[in-house]
Amino acid sequence: MEVSGVRTRRGSLGLDGAESSFCDLSGRGLAAAQIERTLRVFETAEVIDLSNNEIERIPATIPHSILALDVSFNVLASAEGIERLKGLQEVHLGFNRLADASLLEFCPRLQRVNLSGNRLMNTRGLETLVYLEHLDLSDNLIEFPDALRPLSLNQNLTHLALKGNPIRLNPKNDYRVLLLDMIPSVLVLDDKKIRGAVKCRARLYDDKKQFVIHNQNRPHTATRVKPLLAGDATSKYDGTMFLQPAQTQLRAPSSGLRGRSGQPIDEKQRNVLSVIQSLIHHKKQTLATLSRTPPVATT
Repeated sequence: MEVSGVRTRRGSLGLDGAESSFCDLSGRGLAAAQIERTLRVFETAEVIDLSNNEIERIPATIPHSILALDVSFNVLASAEGIERLKGLQEVHLGFNRLADASLLEFCPRLQRVNLSGNRLMNTRGLETLVYLEHLDLSDNLIEFPDALRPLSLNQNLTHLALKGNPIRLNPKNDYRVLLLDMIPSVLVLDDKKIRGAVKCRARLYDDKKQFVIHNQNRPHTATRVKPLLAGDATSKYDGTMFLQPAQTQLRAPSSGLRGRSGQPIDEKQRNVLSVIQSLIHHKKQTLATLSRTPPVATT
């Protein structure tokens, strides 16, 4: 079927394998106004290719029944107008001038999104796409890993492309490991299948991070420690320090020494207790000797 030099095809396969109408207006150097006049003929088109033109905005006459749209390699500075296409399942917006893709959140049925070659610095709006499986963000301006964190909510996201972005990652860590820690659903990254070893390192990285967070949040107990001899004038220690709670509490010497749990203390604990007792005994003897020494007379 030919209408005004436009290639169209009926009976072609759509995204779900069913028959659909296809409209191809690619590579004609057309502006949005010219395309809008032509698209009025195709009110039931489900697949439309408008790539490689001079489109500066989303044409207003794109039928609402559309399932797949290709507007890549144009001069789009905004995706305004795409929010009308509620049933859109696949969209190609690559190599335009987009700095914001948040309007895609109004296309909740999207499964495949190509945003490569734009000016994106974040992924705001994409986190609401619960059916999203394939996402191409390559060759953008995404600089920080936190800009990708919203994608952790896309639980069906299995294919992700990020090559060509100036993401600042710690050189000591694997680029893939950090991304998998944030977006664990991804199976293919930059057209490469994630191997089991990388997934294992991502799990270890996550475990280590959780351990650090747990210890940072753990309250420390202030324990007052008294000097062995309160009358020791040479000690300048104020008797207060922060310690972790002792695991075993040693009691006074007895024939059956037991710890806090009531179990007998082991040999190592006996040795420590013996050393402490020896030091206390030696200190007492020294003080007793000093107390018996007469003071030196002064002239």
